[in-house]
Amino acid sequence: MKTIVRLKNISLKNIKNIKSGVITTNSLFTSMQKADVIGIYGSNGSGKTTVIEACNLLKTLLSCSRLPQNSEYLLQSGQNEMELAFCFLINNKFGEYTVNYTSTLIQNKDKENPENNRLQVIKENISYKENIFRKQYKMIVEKNLNKILIRNKSPETLENKYQIKILLADDKSAHYQQSFIFAQELQETYAFLLTEIEQEILINIQQDFNRNLFIINDRDNGLVLSNLVMPFNIFTQQAHGNLPLNINGSMVLHTKLYHAIEKAINQINRVIDTLVPHLHIEIKNIAQETLENGEEGIRFELLSERNNIKLPLKCESAGVIKLISILSSLIAVNNNPNACVLIDELDSGIFEYLLGNIISSINENGKGQLLFTSHNLRALEVLNSKNIWFTTTNNKNRFIQIKGSKRNSNIRDMYIRAVQLGGQTEDLYEEASAYKMKKGFSKAGEIND
Repeated sequence: MKTIVRLKNISLKNIKNIKSGVITTNSLFTSMQKADVIGIYGSNGSGKTTVIEACNLLKTLLSCSRLPQNSEYLLQSGQNEMELAFCFLINNKFGEYTVNYTSTLIQNKDKENPENNRLQVIKENISYKENIFRKQYKMIVEKNLNKILIRNKSPETLENKYQIKILLADDKSAHYQQSFIFAQELQETYAFLLTEIEQEILINIQQDFNRNLFIINDRDNGLVLSNLVMPFNIFTQQAHGNLPLNINGSMVLHTKLYHAIEKAINQINRVIDTLVPHLHIEIKNIAQETLENGEEGIRFELLSERNNIKLPLKCESAGVIKLISILSSLIAVNNNPNACVLIDELDSGIFEYLLGNIISSINENGKGQLLFTSHNLRALEVLNSKNIWFTTTNNKNRFIQIKGSKRNSNIRDMYIRAVQLGGQTEDLYEEASAYKMKKGFSKAGEIND
């Protein structure tokens, strides 16, 4: 049986401008192979991108990589700690399980080594329950500062070799600002203490879900606009990752990586001309070259072809390049029930009617999860209210869904009405005074007089 892992809940506290906020997806155990599309809408600076950044932190924790510095001020100003909580649905060879993972982070302060001033995990836990009525959650691992419990057993009660491994994992997670729960040093201890089901759940979250979690942030849009580099997102069975490709000339890559890109381009060409008529992408093999490490590489160039006319890919618009850069991940969402793709500013550079068609197609025919932020309201005309979350002006309740919608309601009209007139459980927009705006522009012009 193929394992399927779905993201069910995202709960955030004290991260950037979110004091508290919860977003729930529509995935259920009965719909694990159906598309789950969630759009996040709201005014500038209201917390949309923060959701993407929180999921980026989740990926860092699951990968047991070093947490970032607080240079982007992820920890909310004036707060000592932030909390990230995620709920997952898992269907694996043992059954169906709901899994909760929570991590509490603080800002580590090291005056002697400023490079160590990174976010650091101080609390972390993971628990699960079977999808059976009245079943209770069971704690797998819990860490609270120096207190550690693995299946309710403290290190002091274990054999000496397991005590040492736990202490090593704890010391390493503190020193390198990494997750404790997902430390490689704990694998032998888990094999000794945990049941097969619990070991499988950890593998499902750390490996299966993490491998299929794909995050495309707004910085990628900046690279596209530079017209020098395309952040090419590869999401195939053989390869996963984000690779900056030079579109201003040729480049050399390892032979295996070149063939992975070639396969992704062939995959994209099956879709791209349905989005941009007559467009075909070519990866032109120029020559074999030896890399600096002595291994074989291939020099290549990316071209676009329309009506038998070939030009360098950089000649295409930023919107077309954006589509090419994200298409592999969208294809994965359409075909892979395990794909969980998050895209910040999905609408950037994309014609709004085309945007609506893409979202509608994935929502109706897809199998995976797509979470996106956007300012373009076209998606509100093709999705139901259950698929859309809106940011509010209340940072203690940052996300809500529109109330009062019916099956045939136009969510776009309801949203605009709520922005202008209110009527929802929270205000969705802090109205800017048109009079003050005009006066401000006029006064600003007086500075040059």
